[in-house]
Amino acid sequence: MNGFDRLSGGMKQRLVIAALLAMQPDILVLDEPTSNLDPAGVRDVVELLGRLCAERPELTLILVEHRLDAVVPLVQRVLVLDSAGRLALDSSPGEAFSTHAEQLAALNVWLPSETYARLAASRGELAVWGAPRRQMSEAQVSSKPGGGGLSQPDAAPVLEFEHVSFSYRSGRPVLRDLSFAVHPGEVCAVVGANGCGKSTLAKLAVGLHGPDAGKVLFDGRPVAEIPARTVADRLGLVFQNPEHQFVTDCVLDEVRFNVQGSEEEVQSAARRVLDALRLEEFVDRNPFALSHGQKRRLSAATMLVSPKELLVLDEPTFGQDPSALEELLRMLNAAADQGTAVVVITHDMDLVWRRADTVYGMQEGRMLPGRKPTEFFADIEHLIHLGLEEPACVRYGVAGLERAGRSGK
Repeated sequence: MNGFDRLSGGMKQRLVIAALLAMQPDILVLDEPTSNLDPAGVRDVVELLGRLCAERPELTLILVEHRLDAVVPLVQRVLVLDSAGRLALDSSPGEAFSTHAEQLAALNVWLPSETYARLAASRGELAVWGAPRRQMSEAQVSSKPGGGGLSQPDAAPVLEFEHVSFSYRSGRPVLRDLSFAVHPGEVCAVVGANGCGKSTLAKLAVGLHGPDAGKVLFDGRPVAEIPARTVADRLGLVFQNPEHQFVTDCVLDEVRFNVQGSEEEVQSAARRVLDALRLEEFVDRNPFALSHGQKRRLSAATMLVSPKELLVLDEPTFGQDPSALEELLRMLNAAADQGTAVVVITHDMDLVWRRADTVYGMQEGRMLPGRKPTEFFADIEHLIHLGLEEPACVRYGVAGLERAGRSGK
């Protein structure tokens, strides 16, 4: 039996949901219940909630959720709040996501992927909406600083794992003979089921844990041998749980904490990143008093405020509205454009498809060979084996339409 502290974020999420369901409440309120779950876990939770609703018609289920694709079939009523917390819409799902789709998009709230695809198609932008970064034209790539952030595979790796194995105190292997490398300017996505070792990999990458066997190298040196001050200056980790990395009682001080330079330079850099991530009005607030989405942006801001050679982000996108997410991804792209190696650990397959240069699948602590997103998601058997699914922007985009046309659907 595992201790609670050794469960992955997704496993903890499932445990909390299970505890709530065991109480058999009459009213069940779930705040982003799928946020840390892999695709198979999302399906399991949604199927379970569907059975509960069928078996207990008197049950009132209130879902606060950004990942709408899976949960929409459960929903009978949609309530939308605007940025001031006022009720902007109260309607059925069919009406909300068809008649009011443009209105909801303007309110900066998430829509189902099928709705986004329909809106994109109506504007003649479906191909762009569903395209990965690697399908940008040569003109688009060359117009961006540093070649559009595309990786430099001929350069020496920034981060290398060489036959790394690791176990916690229980002795159960978490990482098994794991090898991969990340190069300057490369955006590398690591995906896999809950509990496969992704967050542990992130901690080893920045030296929070040391390997039991093998080597973790940064710029050719074992991370364990690099002074802590150097690690803080050159490497950055955005934790899966933002609270685990806060060290001050003030948002502004949190961003300033590791920045080097004059007082004016530090203040300017901190204000700039807080403004970009829509945290400027909270500069004097305690980080622990922020909403979960704001905490996530603050944790990212602390790592984006000054240049890094390696950024590792563990589930950086959950809890964000569309514009906040787009700005965060823009800043990550800008970092990659300047040569930063970026490792993103995520269950967001659309993010992987659109933004990654290389995708590594993990299963039971082992790393599978890296592939381009187009190759990775084209192998359906491979996805099933990993407990993953193709991105919604592929399913509803041009590629999905072409596939449906070939099959006669």
